[in-house]
Amino acid sequence: MQILLKYLLLIEPDRQRLSRFVLYAVEELGGNVFSATLLVEKCMKQLFEAVHVRQETVEVVLSLDGEKIYLALADSACLISELGEMPPSEKVQEVSMRLKQESELADPEVLRQRNARITEDLERAKAKAAEEMKQLETELEYRRIELEQAQRNAEKDSLTDLYNHGFYDQRLEEAMARCKRQGEALCLLMLDVDKFKEINDTHGHVYGDEYLKRVADSMNDACRTEVDYCCRLGGDEFAIIIFSNASMSERIAKNILKSMDMNVSIGIAQMLPDDTVKTFSERCDQALYEAKENGRGQVAVSNIRVVDKSKKKLKQ
Repeated sequence: MQILLKYLLLIEPDRQRLSRFVLYAVEELGGNVFSATLLVEKCMKQLFEAVHVRQETVEVVLSLDGEKIYLALADSACLISELGEMPPSEKVQEVSMRLKQESELADPEVLRQRNARITEDLERAKAKAAEEMKQLETELEYRRIELEQAQRNAEKDSLTDLYNHGFYDQRLEEAMARCKRQGEALCLLMLDVDKFKEINDTHGHVYGDEYLKRVADSMNDACRTEVDYCCRLGGDEFAIIIFSNASMSERIAKNILKSMDMNVSIGIAQMLPDDTVKTFSERCDQALYEAKENGRGQVAVSNIRVVDKSKKKLKQ
């Protein structure tokens, strides 16, 4: 005997659903639906009488025994259909599986349990996804910090922690384009430590390195944090990109000069409207050359200055 379906009977709609399931099995397995309909109706009356007597849910079993389909409650069984021949086992298995699926969809308790399992699975999946997302965010934040650090390391001079020559070349071009577009002032300072070779030769390279670090400190102290760019171009050559005019740049230069006890030469140039990176740098370099030629330990400003047109109008 092979069980096709186990079904719980309690209320009237269960009777109609069970009838559909039984007749579906009869038809699919090759039985006569017309004769089975009358037998199912007669059997249902007996089953529900038993349900009313017991006042509780009862389990009904639909089974195939050889060529006969039975609907049974406990020890009581009703013959529903005689098929005439044994259906293929694959077909019986298919019908049994379909009945199981359909009955589960019709059973409120099964649905409740299934929904509970689905809810639990979803909650577990959500918790797992949240944990994985948290781990991913942590990993991404770590990678972001790592990338920023790598970028900073690529932009910084390892000795002084000032921006390096590569950063200077890129930022100077960007700063010039931005300030020209927005009509803002831009200045360039070039610094050369006076007699650094003698300092290095007399006191040694270790002291020379510490000396350059102090130069960097003086530059940083004089400039505006997160605004101006203090750079080491190489050796004892430094530069500062200042987002202001020549007047403020001179004050910054004099503060550096004072901090270093007049042991640095500084050249200043303010960007002109038609300046290129090359002409801008050359004018600043020429000013630095003049500061060194005039005795070192001083500030020189490029002899080409920008006329303040607003002040000129007021004078007129």
